[in-house]
Amino acid sequence: MKYITIYDMGVNQVHSSETFNINRPRGLKCWLFLVVKSRAVFVLNGEETIVEPNTAIFFKPHAAQIYHGLKGKENYCDHWMEFDMEENVIENMGIPMSTPITGFDAKKIDALFSLLLDEHYFGGKKKDLYIQLFMQAILEKISESVYQVVQKKDGFQQLHQQIRIHPENDWNVEDAAKQLNFSKSHFQTVYRSLFGISFRNDVIKCRITRARTLLEETNMPVTQIAAVCGYHSDNYFVRQFKQITGMTPAQYRRNKK
Repeated sequence: MKYITIYDMGVNQVHSSETFNINRPRGLKCWLFLVVKSRAVFVLNGEETIVEPNTAIFFKPHAAQIYHGLKGKENYCDHWMEFDMEENVIENMGIPMSTPITGFDAKKIDALFSLLLDEHYFGGKKKDLYIQLFMQAILEKISESVYQVVQKKDGFQQLHQQIRIHPENDWNVEDAAKQLNFSKSHFQTVYRSLFGISFRNDVIKCRITRARTLLEETNMPVTQIAAVCGYHSDNYFVRQFKQITGMTPAQYRRNKK
């Protein structure tokens, strides 16, 4: 049974990051599928997110589509497809909507997109058959990368909990990604999608939360608090604490007491 109709699409389409800006609060009447090939800014579920190259995003009909290139940086580039399909096909494969998806085999997706484009514009008698086959292959490849994240969700949850228990540890993205067998960019995308915050900002949040508790409940010197919260520099701790709370640690302690 035919389940997809492509209306229009493009491969490796380049736009100036200075002028390219998509602002569709009510989306399109049809589905939109993007494979972003450059760094770009997306507003997804009300939150502004920087996506890395080789990120896929599916938008359902009428879902908000707000994104643009990084001004002053490289040009914006993507593969895109406007289409309709039978209801629930994508959701039944476990692929999330309006969510950055990474970790798939980008070279194979690029090749399949090019084959789809060729069939859409120049296909012969079996055009519809090939479109279904190529699209099915794309969805399966992306579904595989999503399933990989689901399989390792417990690992992310454990890491998330360990940061709360031991914010003083020397946490860094490279080691955390390696621990879960993810690339750095894929790890960061997954972490944000699971917890709504970047890995780095989560570590900072947990350190400042502990510092607040120690300032409120103990008489420990600020230099000692900085050390037990994982800071190697007292000055850096004070600057970061003030940036987040609006007060220096000393001011915060006086205010609470």
